[in-house]
Amino acid sequence: MCALTPRAFLYLVGDGPYRDTYKHLAFETGFGDRIHFCGFQADPRPYLLGADLFVLPSHAEPGGLVLPEAREAGCAIIATSVGGNSEMLDGGRAGLLVSPRRPDVLAEAMARVLKDRKLLSDMRTQSQLNLDRFTVERAAKDCESVYSCLLD
Repeated sequence: MCALTPRAFLYLVGDGPYRDTYKHLAFETGFGDRIHFCGFQADPRPYLLGADLFVLPSHAEPGGLVLPEAREAGCAIIATSVGGNSEMLDGGRAGLLVSPRRPDVLAEAMARVLKDRKLLSDMRTQSQLNLDRFTVERAAKDCESVYSCLLD
């Protein structure tokens, strides 16, 4: 990836039991100075706002809020096609969906997006469309509608 995208840096936000193992592997790549382990962040918005590309390589994902947050921040998005990711990305219109457990496919998609500035720009624009369905107001209205139907 770095040969194709010499300006790329990787910021890993979050934590987990394999952090030290991943840090060691990052160092072994020869690009360890461009891979930053940021740990848990109570407010990840600064990272999202500073990112060109957001990647969610989950093996399972019920549909967490991180994808709408990345969309709102204007990131181009690549996510695995598991769980609720497709719904969170409007079936792939608001981000690129790739097969899970395929690091080769994920890496190719990342390199392709990062080296094609027009594609990156188009994906950033697309990610911000149709965000109104993720608002608290819309969720409350839908919930109220369900209760109203049940009470009738």
